[in-house]
Amino acid sequence: MKLRDLIKFYGDFSDIHKNLGVTRQCVSFWKFRGYIPLAAQYKIENLTEGKLKASVKDGRPPGFYKRKVKTKDTK
Repeated sequence: MKLRDLIKFYGDFSDIHKNLGVTRQCVSFWKFRGYIPLAAQYKIENLTEGKLKASVKDGRPPGFYKRKVKTKDTK
């Protein structure tokens, strides 16, 4: 899930943090980082009774899956 999904579901930032039981700073940090951590996504999925789904891909930093892994054969 992405932050825009939370905004569609709850409305604005103040409603998000009140309904999720987190601080406004926490929600702002998700916006700054560009993703919602996976643990928080699972909590949100439980609180919304599955209406918003956690996504492993969305719970990682942007570019996480584009990183190249160096092996002994790569120089």
